[in-house]
Amino acid sequence: MTAHRFSPNPTEKSLYGHILSWLASWDFGGNPFESWEASREPWLGRYFIRRPFFEQLLSTPKSTLVFAPRGGGKSATRIMVEAECRPAVPTSPVLAVSFTDFSPFIESHSQPPRLTLADYLPHLIGTALPQALNAVIGLQLPISEFHPTQIGELRYWLDHYAPYTLGAQYLCNLIRPADPSLDDEMLALLAANIQSENPLPTGLDERATVTVRFLNALRSTQPIAPCSPVASPSQEMRAFVQLALGLLRCGPVPCNMLYLLIDGVDEYTLTQESPDASTEVLCALLGNVHFLEIPELAVKFFLPSEQRSALEHIARVDRLDVITLTWESPQTSDEPDYLRQLLRRRIAAFNTRGLIGLGELCDPAMRRWIDDAMLEEARDSPRNLIRLGDLLFAEHCRDLPDPGSVLLPTEWERALTRFRATVCGEVQVQQTAISPITVAAAPTPSSPGIPCLRVDLRSGRVFRGTEELPPLADLEYRLLAFLYRRKGQICTKDEIALAVYEPKYGQLIREKDSGISDETISRLLYRLRQRIDPPDQDEPVYVKTIKGRGYRLDNAG
Repeated sequence: MTAHRFSPNPTEKSLYGHILSWLASWDFGGNPFESWEASREPWLGRYFIRRPFFEQLLSTPKSTLVFAPRGGGKSATRIMVEAECRPAVPTSPVLAVSFTDFSPFIESHSQPPRLTLADYLPHLIGTALPQALNAVIGLQLPISEFHPTQIGELRYWLDHYAPYTLGAQYLCNLIRPADPSLDDEMLALLAANIQSENPLPTGLDERATVTVRFLNALRSTQPIAPCSPVASPSQEMRAFVQLALGLLRCGPVPCNMLYLLIDGVDEYTLTQESPDASTEVLCALLGNVHFLEIPELAVKFFLPSEQRSALEHIARVDRLDVITLTWESPQTSDEPDYLRQLLRRRIAAFNTRGLIGLGELCDPAMRRWIDDAMLEEARDSPRNLIRLGDLLFAEHCRDLPDPGSVLLPTEWERALTRFRATVCGEVQVQQTAISPITVAAAPTPSSPGIPCLRVDLRSGRVFRGTEELPPLADLEYRLLAFLYRRKGQICTKDEIALAVYEPKYGQLIREKDSGISDETISRLLYRLRQRIDPPDQDEPVYVKTIKGRGYRLDNAG
């Protein structure tokens, strides 16, 4: 049984450790290309590129559409905006809240649901409340500095939208930042104190004392409903914004705005390739002018460029700012090369030796062109740049290299082949170090009596002749899309394992050493054939087995 990606033989099983050991010999504290997910980047601030639009996004109190290609840095930008606002920065005039979980609206639906602001409201306020509470606690003000009505209303909102915040575990999370030296046992004791209203333990740090007393008073306060009548979801959101900012104005530095940072709508199978699905899911927010123009609230939408035309169709673009995030190569020497800066900053952030470029890790024969080659292959995508760098390190470390050894041109070529199979899904007819020449797969003629198979890669819809087939499962669609891009050409099981499984599981496969076996791929191919072949055919019609070599998609247009 063959296992693909990371098989259980000793060399492959410990490849991740070999990469880290080799990098340590070059004085790296970790792998600068280990993760392409901004949410998993612990040192994002060290190499984040502050583009000119970033200050506009951060300081302009207006709802905004931010478009970027997938893997183009929209989530990194959203995370860095949040990192420069409250509660992370107590002196900021803005409270920022990220909303990235669309699973309640998408996961259980095969078609985009019709949503209203009322559907969103419990999730938006439920996400914002803990952040607002953290920011209020961060003021380190005694409870007497707040009006009793404010505390009663805060308790009302917590009871209705985030009751877990007054549970023992979350209370520990609220107290911990006030005194990081507190161990779990003392935190549990303080949480129990808040719930039972017992006297405070002696010797407690002043910041922790203020925090515990505030939480104690909050928990013992009777809820007070908002004074203003709430007749609609937008008015309810407005009442919440007024309360949150009213509490934060009690501190020495007023907080004047709440930013809702909306991101991740394209992270689900239903919305990844379908602009219409994303449009339907976001219509309740993007098309609601009453929501978008709530005073002191700015909604920043971080959206994929691929869905721009569909989303702008329903968005009130006359009431919104629009920003486009790109990483295009500079046209003149005077323009900054942001992607090159990102590559060098990543190397420098993880390295204590003072290395500033990938070329310093390479054989002399490739030092002068490796950065250019990486950038050209990445095609203006930070995510592609990171994935290619990771593959290059992996190819170097497969043969247990000596400490301090350099990257070689042959390793670059192997990494490039894997990268193109994994990310691009293209056939390379000529490989050079810097300028690859590619050709698109041509349609394959349809056999007599066999309806032509067609895949709309933009919407994810599959057609057999004029008949639209039912939606495929995620892995089935990934496999079909990969074969469709290379229709008429033989694809090996190794290429299928890289293209179908790695983009979905990526780091998970590496961490758990889970190999993708021949049997796994065969079962997936069987399921796909069952879904796409005409019911009256005894032999596979579209995905043909080429014995000893792989598989080929025929009869596709």
